[in-house]
Amino acid sequence: MNALLLISCIAAVGVVGYLVEPQLRFQLTGVAPTAVEIARGKKVLLQLPGRASPVDLASLPAAQLPQGVLVKTDVTVTDPVSGSTSIIPAGRQANLVAIEGGNCRVSPGKSSATGLVPITETDLIKRIAQGQALPDEDPETEEPTTASPQPSVPELTQPATPALSQPSVEPKKPAIAPAEVGVAVDPVKVMQDSIRAAEIKEFSFTQVREWQAGADETLDDQTYQTGTATYIAPTILGNKKLRAKALIQGGKVCRWVRSNSGIQLN
Repeated sequence: MNALLLISCIAAVGVVGYLVEPQLRFQLTGVAPTAVEIARGKKVLLQLPGRASPVDLASLPAAQLPQGVLVKTDVTVTDPVSGSTSIIPAGRQANLVAIEGGNCRVSPGKSSATGLVPITETDLIKRIAQGQALPDEDPETEEPTTASPQPSVPELTQPATPALSQPSVEPKKPAIAPAEVGVAVDPVKVMQDSIRAAEIKEFSFTQVREWQAGADETLDDQTYQTGTATYIAPTILGNKKLRAKALIQGGKVCRWVRSNSGIQLN
């Protein structure tokens, strides 16, 4: 019993020490805590129209946050694999990865390197206030939750029948048919099968309003067919249209990403 009590006391002291460490360190050493350390244990609450209570920004999913923010101070980012560091200079745009306490975790471009910057040292609140808190959204339209129409699928138009007086020309066949190399013929069908199989949790089949096949893309020396699904999702600013892109190879969706930033969706 005494041993259990001792362990509990040590754990409690560790938690308190973690929370007050910046202030305690200043008292003992005279080294002031950094802005990131001060913001680490704080919450940033935002009162939004139509909500009775404030919203904790750290509780919002990534899809309801801006795709990027403007940093007002230099931010050091670290690559988790190589350990190398670099700087995002003040005044630059950075990708917003997540909210951690009172900090934004940001990255430069599509790099895997990330770093922390206090929310107060970014324009995050301003972007949310201006309605920019929704990546990949369609700014022209909003739809209520009451309507759940079936997703529209692009119609295939039959080619016009040539006149009898004109000689019919048989279309050339590709050197290798898509089916022979396992490439999906119809990206829309592949996306629909992926969503029905619950390969993505970000949205469901009934939320999709538009399907669109895209151009092939090459990433990391791999070529993918692409397609885009435009779907309706509830956000802190109401229902919005968001876009997800599927990277397709071998007739299956390899991964879903945000259509603009390329950040992977779950």
